[in-house]
Amino acid sequence: MKKQKRFTLIELLVVIAIISVLAGMLLPALSKVKKTSQAASCSNNLKQIGLGLSQYTVEWNGYYPMGILEKPSVGTVYWIDGIANYLGVQGRLINTVDHMPKIFTCPSQLKEKYSRTHAYSCSYGYNHNFFGSDATKPPAAPNLPVKKVNKPAMVIAAGDAWNGDTGESRGRGNVLMNGEIHVCYRHAKRSNVLWVDGHTTPEGWQRLNCNGLANRGYYPWRHQTYAQANNATWCTPAAYTAGYAPYL
Repeated sequence: MKKQKRFTLIELLVVIAIISVLAGMLLPALSKVKKTSQAASCSNNLKQIGLGLSQYTVEWNGYYPMGILEKPSVGTVYWIDGIANYLGVQGRLINTVDHMPKIFTCPSQLKEKYSRTHAYSCSYGYNHNFFGSDATKPPAAPNLPVKKVNKPAMVIAAGDAWNGDTGESRGRGNVLMNGEIHVCYRHAKRSNVLWVDGHTTPEGWQRLNCNGLANRGYYPWRHQTYAQANNATWCTPAAYTAGYAPYL
């Protein structure tokens, strides 16, 4: 009877080494595929949010939702509360639900250690200084009607956002986007952006990082405080120094 051939220790070590090399080659590729899928899912979320904004304007006589609305009867209401019903989400979202619905959560956003009911659990910031906000009295930016948006394909509606600080807070989102300081470049150094006309694109800092407050009056931000004086061209980009960590 023939003896069954067995692997020697050296042969086993060679096989293990080959498997390790192959795994090392495949894992980065798999990670890249995962990140690409997450970016696509994020972009789809923003497109759905764009549809929600469009439906809101139809029902509310051509006006967009305010970024923040202070209502004496219920307290602070955010823009996502205004469009939630059009997206199949019920009730107020900030401070009233256990988890932020997936449509308002970028799959690439890191898990923050703070309460998931917090405003920072929303991944997408709203360009509220363009659309309007009554967080200050009188409102710094009145509620905006659709008819006053001259170039909707050039104005940001919402996009990937973070709190704008360093350290742990970079794992947060931000329900509002107060200009370039709150843009989060989560996807291969790009931020997914929803434009007012409903299309989405991944953008780098060269398109979004404006040079100073006054430049927010230019496209793509068009903040009402500065827009009347600066309404002709794209903003002058400033060097981006905040870094991309922890989204690399």
